[in-house]
Amino acid sequence: RIDSALFALAFHGEHLGFGPSEVTLRREATALALEVAPSAQPNAGATALALRGKLPFGAEPPVVELEGGPVSLAALGVRDGELGLTRTRDATLEAHLRVELGEGTLRGSGTGSLVNVSLQRPEIGPREVRSLKLGFRANGEAALDGSHVTLRDTELTVGARRLPTDSSATAR
Repeated sequence: RIDSALFALAFHGEHLGFGPSEVTLRREATALALEVAPSAQPNAGATALALRGKLPFGAEPPVVELEGGPVSLAALGVRDGELGLTRTRDATLEAHLRVELGEGTLRGSGTGSLVNVSLQRPEIGPREVRSLKLGFRANGEAALDGSHVTLRDTELTVGARRLPTDSSATAR
């Protein structure tokens, strides 16, 4: 168990930080289990956003889940200025995702939302963009070799705009 870990994702010289988080790795009867959860308790009415993974010892597929929220980006360790994000204390993230690695495929389903997101990026414009609401619902699978992707009952939302889709693509 690690009581306080910091994580960062890097994108073309910029980064997005998360943490501090508790990291727990334990051996269960049928799998190796990993959990990454915030060190701090969530606000009232919210569930801590936790990343959980299981690597089974047998034939079962490995699984990763992201579950919880709504929780502010600041509570996750995201700071104003990272990737142009502003007002991170006001922005919230909620996610309910499950991804499974099968024989040659990646299967996933879930929902998620980012609410009250504000950012300032020169690529978008000179002024801060405030109070964006982004969401998704997805159910699909993809071949690990990139040859095929199928999305069912999938929807992206930006503000009040909904972009539903059921699609399938095959690489040639």
